[in-house]
Amino acid sequence: MPRAVHEGRVIAESDATVVLGGRHCFPPVTISGELRDVRVEADGRARVEIDVPGGAPVPAWRLPASIPPPLAGWIAFDPPVRVEA
Repeated sequence: MPRAVHEGRVIAESDATVVLGGRHCFPPVTISGELRDVRVEADGRARVEIDVPGGAPVPAWRLPASIPPPLAGWIAFDPPVRVEA
């Protein structure tokens, strides 16, 4: 089961991930932390941070509403987050 790991903590885990552009995208309900929008890019993607108790904010992307359901709003990660499949 794919899981996103940051500083030794599992941030998301799901059997329902989808790979887009080489990144695993996770359903928002599988994120273990509070999502906070940081900025919205011209293409509609939102740069978000995930606040996890006792840890630094985790950088991520929220997929734009223009992507067909059910993927709109799903979460993708950049390094330093590792996705273990």
